[in-house]
Amino acid sequence: EQVVAEQHVARAADDLFGAALGSHWLGGPGPLSTQGVVFAVLFAVLFAAGLLATHLARRRAAIPDQPAPAARVLTWVTPFVSVVIAAFAPLAAGLYLVTTAAWTLAERSLLKRRLSRKF
Repeated sequence: EQVVAEQHVARAADDLFGAALGSHWLGGPGPLSTQGVVFAVLFAVLFAAGLLATHLARRRAAIPDQPAPAARVLTWVTPFVSVVIAAFAPLAAGLYLVTTAAWTLAERSLLKRRLSRKF
């Protein structure tokens, strides 16, 4: 008989720099706690990724500097949407949003370089 060793599997009870992956931003000890700082960094990275994605999309689409008022509002609101979602979702979901945003930016950049070389 062989005994199979138990392996550690990530669960919602695990944490990221002291903030539980299942925790919510407003459901913790406060914004100045370790959990609050982890969420603040997550929000900042998510917002920066959203701004960068919006900026790059506008450049690629050759949108004029003075778009229609509705388009201008959407351009500034879009990066906030992911941050608002992350504010109410568990930390693990916020990490998922950051990962997907960063992956999408990297993928678009790589594809743009490769496609521009072929044409």
